[in-house]
Formats: sequence, structure tokens, C-alpha cells
Amino acid sequence: MLGICSKERETGGVMKKHFATLFCALLPVLAFAQTDQTGATQRPDIDELLTVMRIQKLSEAALNQTRAMMAKIFERAGTSADAEDKAFAFILGEMSWDKMKGEYAKIYAEVLSPEEVKGLIDFYKSPTGQTFLDKQPLLMQKSMAMSQQKMIELMPRLQEMMRKQMPSPASHQASSP
Repeated sequence: MLGICSKERETGGVMKKHFATLFCALLPVLAFAQTDQTGATQRPDIDELLTVMRIQKLSEAALNQTRAMMAKIFERAGTSADAEDKAFAFILGEMSWDKMKGEYAKIYAEVLSPEEVKGLIDFYKSPTGQTFLDKQPLLMQKSMAMSQQKMIELMPRLQEMMRKQMPSPASHQASSP
């Protein structure tokens, strides 16, 4: 969505929306997963699945993308470089793989049965699974680009729809006492 070019994107409301999105992304940091003192989960099969799925690498890539997005937001807001660096350091520290691994493990353990985990491990260890993992970043990049392009194409129609839904100034004044 950062690729959408419109004057509304630069308003304070949009920045608040981005900060709210960022805050929601940080919420998992506040919870604690079931891990032992070494950071290993209580389900070794989940640890193996996270490893073969390369979740650490994906998580770190997502953090880098978040950092790039935040840099743009901070730049628009005129935030000092020092404040920006402190914010990045805080987020990277709180959302490091060491701190987030247990959260990922908890989610996977809640959603997937041991049989499903075993099947996924077998798949991701297979040549086809490895090919999928190798191509997943490109698939995500192309999917995001396609979605951004579609939003750009839809924006004029959406803006027109919203304009029609808003009362005109004349009708608003007529209804005022």
C-alpha cells in the first residue's frame, strides 16, 4: 500500500493508521510462549518445522521490511535520526528471533496437529518443498506488487464512491439549524 500515490496518504490520519498497524504488529511481543530456558519449545516437532520452513529467515526479512516502512513514516513525520534509531533498536530488540521463536511455536502448536506438523516437515524437506521455499520470497514480492497495482487502479473508483457517500456542503448546511 505504500506505493499508492495520493495526497491523502500524507495526512496525519494515514500516519496514525501506520503507527496503529505497527503497534498491532508489536502486540505479540507482550505475550510469552511456552519455552524452556534455552528457548526450545515443548514440541520438538514444531522446532523442526520452524527450521525447515526457514521461519527465522522470513521473520528477519519481515523486520527489515518493517524498518524500511517505518523509515519512510518517520521521514514524513520529521522525526529526528536519533529518535528513529532508538525506535528501530527497540523494535529489533523486542522482535528478535530469540524472543519471537516461542510465539511462532505457540501459534503453530495451537493450529496444527502433530500429524499435520509431520506431513509439513516431510513436504518442506522434499525437493518440491525446498523449491517452494526458495521461490516463496519472489512469489510474495510479485503478489504484493500485483496487489499494490490493483489498489492503484481501484483508487479513482474508490475515491469517487466515497465522494458520493459524503454529504455535500449545501445539504449539510440545509440540515443545520
